[in-house]
Amino acid sequence: MRIMQVGVLVLSGIFFVSPFVRGEGDLSFEKAIELAKKNAPALKKQIHGYEAQHARTVASWLDAGPRGNITYNFLRYQAPQFTAIGGGPPLEIRPQNIQTATATLTQPITPLYAIYKNAKLEGLKKEVQQQTVDITDAEIGFATAELYVRAQQFWALMELSQARIRSGEAQQKEGEALLRAEKIDEGDAAKLGLALSEAKSQAATVKAQWEILTAGLRQAVGYEDGVSLSLPPLKPVARVEVPEPKKAIEQALGTRLQLQQARKGIEIAEIGTLFAGASILPQMNVFARWNQSYGAVPFGQEKFTKAYGVSVSWDLWDNGSRIFSIREAGEKAMQAQYDVEELEKQIRLQVIEACAHLQAFAEKLALAEGSVTQAKKSYEIEQSRFRAGSNRISDLVLAEGAEAMAQSNRVSTQADIYAQRFALQKAQGLLVPTL
Repeated sequence: MRIMQVGVLVLSGIFFVSPFVRGEGDLSFEKAIELAKKNAPALKKQIHGYEAQHARTVASWLDAGPRGNITYNFLRYQAPQFTAIGGGPPLEIRPQNIQTATATLTQPITPLYAIYKNAKLEGLKKEVQQQTVDITDAEIGFATAELYVRAQQFWALMELSQARIRSGEAQQKEGEALLRAEKIDEGDAAKLGLALSEAKSQAATVKAQWEILTAGLRQAVGYEDGVSLSLPPLKPVARVEVPEPKKAIEQALGTRLQLQQARKGIEIAEIGTLFAGASILPQMNVFARWNQSYGAVPFGQEKFTKAYGVSVSWDLWDNGSRIFSIREAGEKAMQAQYDVEELEKQIRLQVIEACAHLQAFAEKLALAEGSVTQAKKSYEIEQSRFRAGSNRISDLVLAEGAEAMAQSNRVSTQADIYAQRFALQKAQGLLVPTL
């Protein structure tokens, strides 16, 4: 049985047992992303949208084949109709009840090209919908990845804040002893109390942000309140590699699904233009028809007939509405072209910004590492002087605050680097975030 260490925080004298468990880390980075995708309604919605578009695409291709139609008619007149020819007996020319059934098989000829293009159009929409599924899947993954890292970041900040509180409490006790020994005055002792209060206040702020992040992570992965959430500690950043912006842009322009969707939008708009132009052509169909009469048959008609033929219809005038429909389709095609150009510019800018931010955070991390070393050394010196009663309390408080700030900056910068890596990966068109 795995033994986990439950986090217990002391804030203003109150013990807080955290549902966030620090141990081996049963919720890994990869598992969190996997669970978030399974639990995301947005992704399920897009998947069902893809299935609906798939069915519509199949239906569009089936429209290219022949269509069958069966019609049944029953007519009942007030009375049968008779006539007399040459003084002979009455001859029934129309019975009182007439029943007919007609079966017609039609194969479109002129509209066949439009039907084929419509099927291709629906196929393109299916591809776009599949890409939308992949984009949604990736967005959920990247959002969960950053949430995961931020939760690790604020747990680390909570540990630092608790360490600062423990240090402040120890200094306060030492200050009380020095006050009794008359090595410091009451003003210096009060400064130690103020520093401890500030540390507890900062810890409460960090705790609130951590609770917000863990609540969001729980909701993302589908963990209920009673289920413990265990994450491994935030890994220190060993090395930051910033790609060359030009190569990163080339990769992004070749892999970003949003850009591929925009390019397919051009094809869709072009097909719409063809549709609009085809509407002014005559419509021709080949058909075969079988007609069966039941009961009494009207005079001069056969009980069963069959016919084959061609039907042609042409709408010659519609007050010019089709002309404006063609113009509308052409304008939409031009709009789709500009959508691609605009998106390409946005992608270039996103990649450049991501590379610049990552480079800046890499430099910031190097400075943060140096600041931690310097602040730690300064704090140790001031702490030794404090215990010897040879320095001012304000110097110790400033040194302690500087060390805490340096350590917090290092942790936050490491998390920022991970988050910026995710931003760069997303900008380059990667579908799965990696640490």
